[in-house]
Order: sequence, then structure tokens, then C-alpha cells
Amino acid sequence: MDFIVELPECQGYDAIMVVVDRFTKMAHFTACTTGITSEQTALLFIDRVVRYHGIPEQIISDCGVQFSSQFWSHFWKALKLTPVLSTLYHPETDGQSKRTNSVLNQYIRAFCDYHQDDWYILLATGEFAYNNTKHSSIQCTPFFANTGLNPRFTEAASKSISDNPNELAEQLQDAESFARSQLQFAREEIKKYADRHRTAATKYKPGDQVLLSSENIKTTRPKVKWSDKRLGPYTVIKEVYPNSDSYKLKLPDGMKIHPVFHTSLLTPYYANSFNGQKDPPPQPVMIENNEEYIVERIVDSQQRGRKHKYTEYLVKWQGYNLDSKNNEDWITDTGHCKDTLKDYLRHSKSTQEKTKRRKRTLHH
Repeated sequence: MDFIVELPECQGYDAIMVVVDRFTKMAHFTACTTGITSEQTALLFIDRVVRYHGIPEQIISDCGVQFSSQFWSHFWKALKLTPVLSTLYHPETDGQSKRTNSVLNQYIRAFCDYHQDDWYILLATGEFAYNNTKHSSIQCTPFFANTGLNPRFTEAASKSISDNPNELAEQLQDAESFARSQLQFAREEIKKYADRHRTAATKYKPGDQVLLSSENIKTTRPKVKWSDKRLGPYTVIKEVYPNSDSYKLKLPDGMKIHPVFHTSLLTPYYANSFNGQKDPPPQPVMIENNEEYIVERIVDSQQRGRKHKYTEYLVKWQGYNLDSKNNEDWITDTGHCKDTLKDYLRHSKSTQEKTKRRKRTLHH
């Protein structure tokens, strides 16, 4: 599933929801709006997909707000679906819908008028033409892969489907077997050429330190060529799905980006092994005009102001010493290290309770 958004308005619509079946390649094009919500997406999905094909086993999509919301998560669980969200800057995960988007855009560009305000009426014929065209992967039309025959559109009628239930079942089984074999052949061909430029993906475990490629992260540094090629190190939290080659990293809370990255953007981090030399302190990352350092841990806290109005925390920045003159260690704004603050408060509370128990024991 994917969306083509911000189109010229036509009959109240300015977006298209594209749904493609990975096996038969059948596609549905549904007009909608750019600001479509998760609830509206679910209703369109039921109306255009479930009504005709039943409930699929999984849905592959990007990380748009419609698919990453709490409502959509509950919707998946209710239908017992497996969600598969593409990772940041790795569109190959949902490449099927991206390729179909390209075909649909090419069709509309060829047939819409100069003002591009009649694309809505082209969706029905575009969907029919797409599903009635021989697909290069399965070597038959999506219509034939679904029903065992091609619908009649011209005077040259298609081969009619048999009235005999046994022959009908055999025709459908033959169509499915043929499509499956052709699809497997297409996958092997694509993999053969793609593997020429690939190496085995590096595997990481929770707790490993990695460097993140800055290729897709915008900073305010004037000269891109002189900027750091890799940022971090960051800690690996977990692998998103088994054998998915995508990992969730522990990023500073101030970095407002999705924390899941494909392994191609990650590099193992190795500390400096030369005697007497230390790695230089990491430079801050400018995200939305804010310098973002990584808090390694909170060391201490103290009450400040009249009547203890606010709390200051002594933090250790990752890569810096506590006595570093280039870094201010006492901070009051902990919005970018919420998880670290929770760990500190939990540990502090546990320490206080142990101290109280020890005092009570000594008193008795």
C-alpha cells in the first residue's frame, strides 16, 4: 500500500491510494485526499481490498502517519495481519507499490488534459488497463492470475471459463502454478544481477555500537564534503524483524527522525586501539538548528532556586570527560534524554530505599 499525494484537485480529491498484490500483481487505484487519516485508510482498505479479495496475510507500506499510528496498529491486530514497514531511505522494502506508482503516473501524464484536473475519471480505465496487461514478472495478466481468464474488452473475446467445476478448478490451479513459477524465475533473475554489487549484510546484536551514515541527515554545516561521513556511535536496541537487516538505534530524543535503519547505513564502531591515543570527542549534530549531544548517563542532581523550584542534573556526555572544559555538565533541560532520566530516577529511588533499610537495620 502507498499513496500518491498533493495532486491537482479533481472532484474534491487530491491523492490516490495504490494497493498491489505481491503474487498476482493485481492493483487497485482509489481516489482520496492528502490528509487522509488512519481510520479513513482502514475503511478504504476494507472497501477496495477486503471486499473483493478477503484479508491478506501481511501489508507492506512505508512509515507514513496513516500506517504508524496507534489506530492502524490495533487494526492490524484485529485482522491478525503482519505489518511490514519500510525503513528510512530504503524504498526497496515496498518497491512493488513504488513501481506501480510510476506506471500509474506515466498513464495519467499521457491522457490527462493540460490543466491536469481530470485525472479522477482516468482511474477506472487505468486500473482495468493495468490489470489486463501482461505483467513481465508472472508472464500473464493480473486478471488471469486471479480468475483464470482475461475479461472481454474488444470483439476478440477471451477464452471462456469452463462450466465444469472440475475443469474450472484445474484451470485455476494451472494459472496459479504458472504465475508462481514465472514469479520465482523473475525474482531469481533480479537477485542474480543485484547480487553482483552486494556483499553479505553485517549482523548486529543488542548493545553493539555502530556508526550511522550521514548521507540522508541534513545538518547546518556549510560544506557537505567536509562534514562527518558517519555519526555516533549509537547503540543497537534490537533487530526490527528476524532476518530483516533493519535495526533500531538509541538516538538522542532531540533527533526527530525514525530510529530504524537498514544495515547498509550502519558501520561497526571500533574504539581507538593505539596506545596513548583517544578518540576525539564527538561533534554535535545540528538537527533543526539545535546542537544535539548524546547523554551517556546522569551522574548527580541538585535542587536550585528559591524553594527548590527546579532541578539541575550533572550529565556525562558520550565521548567527553566530566572535567571537560569545553562542555557544560550541569543541565536543567532533560527533554533530549528522557530515557536516561527515567533510568537515573529509578536507580536513585532504589538507592534511597536501600539506604533507609540499612539505617533501620542499624537502629534495631
